Amino acid sequence: TVRRCAALTTNKTFFELHKIFKTHLKMYATALGKQVHQRKITAALQEHRNKPKPSPGQTKRNPVKVHCFGIIATAEYCSSTVDQLEESLKKQVDSAFVSELSLGDERTLFIDVVSKGIRALVRLAEIQIEPAFTAMVATNWANVKSVLGMNVP
Repeated sequence: TVRRCAALTTNKTFFELHKIFKTHLKMYATALGKQVHQRKITAALQEHRNKPKPSPGQTKRNPVKVHCFGIIATAEYCSSTVDQLEESLKKQVDSAFVSELSLGDERTLFIDVVSKGIRALVRLAEIQIEPAFTAMVATNWANVKSVLGMNVP
């Protein structure tokens, strides 16, 4: 833990520990971000569409959505945890290093992953509703006599 490390030293060596955290947090954020690749998501959605429909009463879970939600939740958690880690490190490090200690860039990387995940979910929704919009555009609405049981004059 951070307290155990601080028991050994709180000077430059402890400050250098923050740089190791920065490196690995950046690597993790990058790895998470790669999991939200648009082409992979589109391909996985197409594969999911080609699977047989569930029997009545069963729901068809979309693994692509579940994957995106998992990445978003993980990135949000990491973003808040990075804040806590930074505060903890600042409390323990010598005062000479407090102003230099920052994990703001790493927090931003995780926030970017959240944003990327949300954009992927929006894209999934667009892909899923596209056939309905195409059908609506192809419909000759002048010949439609009723909408939802109501007569149109």
